[in-house]
Amino acid sequence: MEKNSQKSNHCGQTIPEWKRIHKKATIVDMHAHPSLKVSIFNRGLGKRFKATRFFNPLSVRTDFPKLKDGGVDVLWSTVYAPERQIYQECKFVNVMRFIMPCRWRKIFGRPYFKVTNDMLDEMEKQVAKAKDKRTGKPFAKMAYSVKELD
Repeated sequence: MEKNSQKSNHCGQTIPEWKRIHKKATIVDMHAHPSLKVSIFNRGLGKRFKATRFFNPLSVRTDFPKLKDGGVDVLWSTVYAPERQIYQECKFVNVMRFIMPCRWRKIFGRPYFKVTNDMLDEMEKQVAKAKDKRTGKPFAKMAYSVKELD
């Protein structure tokens, strides 16, 4: 098939081949960490956040509206508790101790297993409450087994 092969839609508009492939494919984002922003900065994923071109540790790069707009069907997200040593490498995180002491203790003052389980619980709550404002339908659902992905 030619690289620039195109077809028309029902309105007579030309649709590039890559768009047709994208529409038919199952798109999986395997590198996103929304649970960190939810847990550390209490950010909701059902709301659209504007990303800047500059590094901002408080920004949310992944939210449900952006994933929907991008045609992402599956978000394969890793949930993990940040290492306690991160404050030595990232000065901003070190400052968090003083400006957000409760959050600091919540993330860095407890056992990793407890922190990770709480992060999973918070993600489940985000998924449950995030609805598309236009349709009222949920943006996402959690899958607890491979069988649920069929």
